Amino acid sequence: MHKYRKVHEELEAECRAVNKNIDTFHQNYDLLNILSFLRSLDTSSLERKQFLGENFTPEEMASVDQKLYIRHIDFSRLDVPAPHPLPREDAIEEGLSTLANEVFNRYENQARGLMQ
Repeated sequence: MHKYRKVHEELEAECRAVNKNIDTFHQNYDLLNILSFLRSLDTSSLERKQFLGENFTPEEMASVDQKLYIRHIDFSRLDVPAPHPLPREDAIEEGLSTLANEVFNRYENQARGLMQ
């Protein structure tokens, strides 16, 4: 469970990092600059008209802008089970020792065979 807790925390941290990168992307990208760059590529005027369009309608601009939007990762919706809290070792040591003795007494022959 300790290993799982560590991996769980690392996954949660990775999700936070991805969300931070998404925020940075959203703050820095500019659709008009992207389109301007694409139009400035060394292609013929006909190709630009056909593939990029010379004049985008507001609806087309909104559609492209919406498609460039990247959603945040909601860690809670990933349904990753949270790590269970473990009792202190000294709180379970006696119970585990008793259980181990009972198992050994009941299956002594098989246990000795496994230990050899």
